[in-house]
Amino acid sequence: AIVAGLYLLHPKGGPSAWPLIALAGAGAVGSALAAVPSQVLTVEARLRSLTQIGIVGAAIQTVLVVAGTVPFGLHGQFTALALAPFAGLALALGAVARELPGFRWRPRWSLSRSFAQDALRFGTLSLAAAVGLQFALTVVRGVLEVQGGAALNGQFQSAWAIGGAYFGFVLGGLGSFAFPRYAAARNAAELDVEVRGAFRFVMRVAPPAILAMIAFRGPLVRLLYSASFAKAIPLMGLMMAGDLARAVV
Repeated sequence: AIVAGLYLLHPKGGPSAWPLIALAGAGAVGSALAAVPSQVLTVEARLRSLTQIGIVGAAIQTVLVVAGTVPFGLHGQFTALALAPFAGLALALGAVARELPGFRWRPRWSLSRSFAQDALRFGTLSLAAAVGLQFALTVVRGVLEVQGGAALNGQFQSAWAIGGAYFGFVLGGLGSFAFPRYAAARNAAELDVEVRGAFRFVMRVAPPAILAMIAFRGPLVRLLYSASFAKAIPLMGLMMAGDLARAVV
């Protein structure tokens, strides 16, 4: 289905893009498997282990991507991105075995009708939101291409990429730690404690982080890109001001 969809969107790419799609799919499978032991550690509040796994996993992914991209180009990069989640899976399983010796988990085929219905409903909504965002970005990039060509489009892309990367840390913290804790709450009182804790986390971390990014967005753009992308700096300020309201909401 993914191959067919990509072919419809980019028919000129043809079968040459299929190996990359297969590698991306393998990476998605690895990420899904690695999420299971990671969420077990989340429910058990093993924050130190999760932090260590995240740091080591990021280092392994960086090494693999560099080692794959430099000699082998795009295919090497996608191969590295496909292997990295399985390294994270091994790290998470090792941490679970050490800290929760009574826990036993093996991937197996199991289908619950109620779970499938909930997953389909929420998955469809998430897919619709992602497609809507990509459609909006396509429209924006198309307008920028007409008005200013690839140069103007590049200014927008640099601002969008940096903004999405730093704000993803806050959202990733909620998605990876807080939400599974919500699900593990055994009653309304425990859920209230978890929600209040997540709110305090967002209010303590997000505003200072966003304000710091607004203050240092100029040096950051020049460091990560170059002085040629200076026109993206005012745009980043507007985007980050919106992120401040989004974090609070």
